[in-house]
Order: sequence, then C-alpha cells, then structure tokens
Amino acid sequence: VTTVANFNFLANNTLNPFDSKRGIARLAVEEAFVERRIAVVSPNFDFLSIRVGMQNFNSDFRGFLFQDNQLGARLFGNMNSNRDEFNIAYFSMRQRDITSQLHSFDNRHQNVFLVNWFRQDFGTKGYTALFNFVFNNDNGRFTGDQHTLNVAYLGFHGDGKWGKLNVDHAFYWAL
Repeated sequence: VTTVANFNFLANNTLNPFDSKRGIARLAVEEAFVERRIAVVSPNFDFLSIRVGMQNFNSDFRGFLFQDNQLGARLFGNMNSNRDEFNIAYFSMRQRDITSQLHSFDNRHQNVFLVNWFRQDFGTKGYTALFNFVFNNDNGRFTGDQHTLNVAYLGFHGDGKWGKLNVDHAFYWAL
C-alpha cells in the first residue's frame, strides 16, 4: 500500500496583492491518495493496481482533454511485458481558488469518466498508439448554469517513429 499526501495552506489570500480585502486562510489538498497493487499478472511484473483519492491524471500524451489533480478512483496496470498500459478512472471535480489555483473542497457537480489504452510498437517498432474514451457530465450547478452538458470524446493518438519519420498526432471526435 502506498500513501501520498500534499497539503497547502493559503494564509489571508496573500497571493493576490490587488485584493484590498483580507482573505480567509484555508487548507488545500492537491494530492492525497492511497494506492494498492491488486495483483502481479505475469513474471515480467505486469500488474493491476487501484488508486483512490485526490490524484494527478493525464488522459493523453499532451493533456489535450484532461490533465488535472482531482478527487477520484483509478484502476490501472499493464500487460504483455509493459507493452500494453491501461486506465479506467472516475473523477468528481473539485473547484479551484481563482487566485492561487489551489483546490477547495467545493464540488463542481461535474463528473469525468475515462478509459484509455496505450500500445507500444503499434504497427511498427518505436510507435505508441493511444485509444481514449472520455465522458464529461457537467451539471452546471456550481456556475449557476441550470443546463446539463454531457459530452463523450473518442480519441486516437500516436507518438513515435514510422521508419525515418517522427510522428505525433491526435484526433478527437466529440459526441
């Protein structure tokens, strides 16, 4: 079992010198999670693990769709001598302080569900493919918007070499 905690304390809104009002001191949690390896599934140390709590996650090579520290649960691992990697994750989004960008404990009423799969040497040696599915359910209540937004994203990314060519691409289809 692995445990990580990263707490920050913001005293009197000192990060905003233009605010004449005295701010409220508060504690922010940027990272606080528990991780447990569920199984080692091969002699090459392919594994299956779970992580629960406030955690960093990047859904793709460049962080186009989701890259944040948020409260959630993530099942992840690898197979085939680390040639295949996968993530299944759910995040309940927390609000950020407008000045410091530190997280508050306020729920944004937005949920993100992600599934992705990386495959090394996909099609040719040296090229890694990523297939990505992300579903964003935003109830809009935190911003005062009464509309619900449900968007599913299907993505295909690639990074590496095809012969002498360096290849880096991303394609998303929003539904």
